[in-house]
Amino acid sequence: MTTTAVPELVPARMLNEFAYCPRLCYLEWVQGEFAHSADTIDGRFQHRRVDQPTGNLALPPSPSDDDADAGDKIHARSVTLSDDTLGAIARIDLVEADGKCATPVDYKRGAVPDVPGNAYEPERVQLCIQGLLLRAKGYECRQGVLYFVASRRRVTIEFDDDLVRRTKSLLDETRAMAGAGRIPAPLEDSPKCPRCSLVGICLPDEVTFLKGQPLCSAARRRASYGAGAGRRPAAVCANARGNGRQIGRRAYRQKQGRSHRQSAAAGRVQRVGVRLTCRLRRKRCGNCWRAAFRCAISVMAAG
Repeated sequence: MTTTAVPELVPARMLNEFAYCPRLCYLEWVQGEFAHSADTIDGRFQHRRVDQPTGNLALPPSPSDDDADAGDKIHARSVTLSDDTLGAIARIDLVEADGKCATPVDYKRGAVPDVPGNAYEPERVQLCIQGLLLRAKGYECRQGVLYFVASRRRVTIEFDDDLVRRTKSLLDETRAMAGAGRIPAPLEDSPKCPRCSLVGICLPDEVTFLKGQPLCSAARRRASYGAGAGRRPAAVCANARGNGRQIGRRAYRQKQGRSHRQSAAAGRVQRVGVRLTCRLRRKRCGNCWRAAFRCAISVMAAG
């Protein structure tokens, strides 16, 4: 198995992505893929203030100073910290420091989730790695804050031993995944996939189908032509089927001796499908894209 050169420092954002979906982390960090969605654009807009660097986060006061515990209060925005020993780097939205104590504040565009602790694990570990970086710089950091813009609420996250242990474990797993050079399998029947900005690149249902694994009922509905029960399949143009057969023949010729032939074929279907314009509707059409995909599958299977 080939290995990939891994950067020495793992970004805190990629730790968040790995805890959310390892495949998403691999696509963004290792392969450099990214696509905007309404959520990512809105998130960038909500971060417009904290992304502007203000303030200066100096080194914490020395323990020998007489007034070490009564230092000046600091509010520094968009602070980038890294540590070679920890092997991580992060850009912290806001750091609130008071003497030797510092608290990272991470802005989130959504509302406070109705879950235990009012925060999901990806956000918790991303905040924790920021706190560990502050500790590496000499600050005392016992907790962090998640600020949810939609709710206008601050949620305090304690950096207990369990969270620190989990964060470091995920950090090692993220580095090992990137070094292995093999993309993780997609999530199965996950509610995370439909709103993911990279769903058109990841192709979770299509890859699962290509691997010969049974699709769940929801995935079968997404992979269908869009016809309801008892209805005829939606009309698709010859351009779609022609593209699908061409992609399938090309993928079949190139698949011999390639272990990743299935994911490569799905990538070709995606790249052509995005550009596919329906001759019936004079616009990009999901029905025709799915028809092209299914034709490619059938041609590959028939050889």
